[in-house]
Amino acid sequence: MIADAIANSYENNLEKLSLRRRLHFLVRSYRITGKEEYIPLINSIYGQLLPRFKKVLNAFSSDEKIAELSKEAVANYGQPNLRRVRRFAYYRKNPKVMVYGEAVLYMFFIKSFGMEGSTEISEEYETAKSYMGKNNISEIFLDKKYWTVNPSECANIINFLSFLGIVDKRDRLNKLLREYWLSIEPPEPSIWLDKIYALNHLIIGESNYYQNFVNKEKFDWAFKYFEENFDDIINNASIDSIGEIGICYKLSGRGSSKIVKRVQDLLIDKFDGKLGFIPNDNKPTLAGSEHRNAVALIVLEDFKTLHKGPKLS
Repeated sequence: MIADAIANSYENNLEKLSLRRRLHFLVRSYRITGKEEYIPLINSIYGQLLPRFKKVLNAFSSDEKIAELSKEAVANYGQPNLRRVRRFAYYRKNPKVMVYGEAVLYMFFIKSFGMEGSTEISEEYETAKSYMGKNNISEIFLDKKYWTVNPSECANIINFLSFLGIVDKRDRLNKLLREYWLSIEPPEPSIWLDKIYALNHLIIGESNYYQNFVNKEKFDWAFKYFEENFDDIINNASIDSIGEIGICYKLSGRGSSKIVKRVQDLLIDKFDGKLGFIPNDNKPTLAGSEHRNAVALIVLEDFKTLHKGPKLS
């Protein structure tokens, strides 16, 4: 099975991935399989990333620390494609958003792993959580100037804020992104990607990243769009974003759809038997291809149950 080949390629070469890529792959693998052998690996990576988590969350103890981290984030932001160029134009004027987004992601990890009450991080976690609630940071992410250039992260962050118990703005998020992105006829590939990722991440975010299935009817409008425009999507979007469409169907209890079969066939066609994975078009290395292979694994794996966490110790 190709899913097994992909899993073996990555599990046997984790040292070739950055810590963040290892965590990305292993957490998703755990959530669709529940295999306990992943837990000590995830626990080890969490421990190695903890100093960064602490530094970023501790910054919320003062505006000066946030400003300092913001400058670093802007200085280190790469712009290898048009989507990131558009984002950078926004971030230069609103640098704090980068720190807010990074912090919310780390808090999502911490709570998902059941570590928010641990002595190592609880103080920093509560400091950041309090700051975010008092300063109503969700409004920054719901600003049209932001979600038109980074809709996938907007969907992620708003869902994370709900998961964290800070504020639930998911209905507003869904309305904004639905109305805007369904009205857009993408003029070029990078806008196609933003549109498809916007719809995908509304659904994937609702699952708390593969921790629970989502309401089958809530996103009927998105599935209607996918089905009516699938040929155009194939011709204009990346295999990563197309693969995520297949994930959305499976998360919504629509795994038997013909769309899922078409997505699976596309992924299988891209698989390189000599490499043992699906190579990225621009970075055909194991590390550079991690995202699309994590996506492919979820689409190709026949899972019936999702697993929360995992809970660490």
